[in-house]
Amino acid sequence: SVAWIDAGGSLRVGPRSAGSIPGPACYRRGGTEATVTDANVVLGRIDPDAVLGGTLPIDAEAAFTAVAGMANTLGMGVTETALGIVAIAEDVMAGAIRTVSIDQGSDLTAAALIAFGGAGGLHAVSLARSLGMAGVVIPPFGGVLSAVGLLLAPPRVDLVAPVLIVDDDLSLARSVIDQLGRDAKESLSRAGHETVRTGAVLDVRYVGQSHEIGVPWERDDPYDVLVSRFNEIHESRNGFSRPQDPIEVVAVRCTAYGDPALTLDDVGGWQATGATQRGEREVTTSAGTLVSAVVNRSSLRVGDSVVGPGVITETESTTFLDDGVRATVRPDGSLELSW
Repeated sequence: SVAWIDAGGSLRVGPRSAGSIPGPACYRRGGTEATVTDANVVLGRIDPDAVLGGTLPIDAEAAFTAVAGMANTLGMGVTETALGIVAIAEDVMAGAIRTVSIDQGSDLTAAALIAFGGAGGLHAVSLARSLGMAGVVIPPFGGVLSAVGLLLAPPRVDLVAPVLIVDDDLSLARSVIDQLGRDAKESLSRAGHETVRTGAVLDVRYVGQSHEIGVPWERDDPYDVLVSRFNEIHESRNGFSRPQDPIEVVAVRCTAYGDPALTLDDVGGWQATGATQRGEREVTTSAGTLVSAVVNRSSLRVGDSVVGPGVITETESTTFLDDGVRATVRPDGSLELSW
């Protein structure tokens, strides 16, 4: 996200992004505007000598120059400006989380924030603390978690057909499911996958309702099972049900699944690659600029802990531990952050 100064002279961050090309100034791909990434480099949270992904060297001087340009305009120090950029970005992110949780009645005090992506671990603690959350979990392969998820996700084909069933005769639903199942399997086969299982869902609503609920359904399930299951789901989602009211089926859905490219067994458990590697560098934290531990995540063993201030580095991501934050390696390789 790009930092900028609005017409009133205030520092703003985003929603415009520098993307990967030209990217942050520190990427040396032609970007000159200060970004959140550049601010993290200035603060020492991203290693100024890092080679991101093993191929992209960081240009700390370019990051400093970009942030210094904004600092001069604002009449602030470079470090102060970098802290401001990060604080504003984190406030915007916290607001987005509030919108989909607290503002909808969810209680986050017992919840953990799952942080992933290359920069997720840099901001997770600050976000979780500002929202009153219980802690942070950073999964293994966090920097490429979306890619790992795609490999673990089974290939699938989803098909839907509209119907209108207002009585207890589900023969139409059964014939539609048979046809959709054949079509879904053929589509999966054309993509080079063998179907290992299928599933069906009926979109059901009370007669007169304007919205429907997907109800899992087996082809030979009787009508009363469908009605009972719909009422249970309606009660759970909406807080009430009307068992005495008639229902109608308005769509039939069928899904065919293939085998995923990987399974969790293929990924395997967490294994440290060697003795814990530690170093130190100055990192600017909420308590000021401190000498902080720098630890290579791949060298941490299950049960190991790192107490902040500190930085845990990986090829594809970085985790920042503010002063007093503890990171503990769980059996699956996740980092559990607490304070």
